[in-house]
Amino acid sequence: MVQSHVQAGRVGLVRRSYNVARIGNYQAKVEAEEFRRLAELVERSGFFSLEDSYPSGIDAPEVDISITAGGQTKTIRDGWGSPTPVELWGLEMAIDGVVASLNDWTKSE
Repeated sequence: MVQSHVQAGRVGLVRRSYNVARIGNYQAKVEAEEFRRLAELVERSGFFSLEDSYPSGIDAPEVDISITAGGQTKTIRDGWGSPTPVELWGLEMAIDGVVASLNDWTKSE
């Protein structure tokens, strides 16, 4: 299970899988411009209007994306191989790109 949470200029990452570099709960600071662009993608994707779950129907890894904006939090669970809308897929790829570029991860509870 991989969870990403973006809020107030920080990204949180929760990984519960054997094949990732960091297992557990971590946080890192996101640069202002990257955060602004992610926030714009969230808005343009209609994230808060998407379904809460896109199951794959098979035993496959899942990704949870949680976003907080304007006092509202939404989490979407996306099963790999599911018929995910391209808007959600694009947002996932953008978040993955930002997460991959961060080096100042700190372990959190």
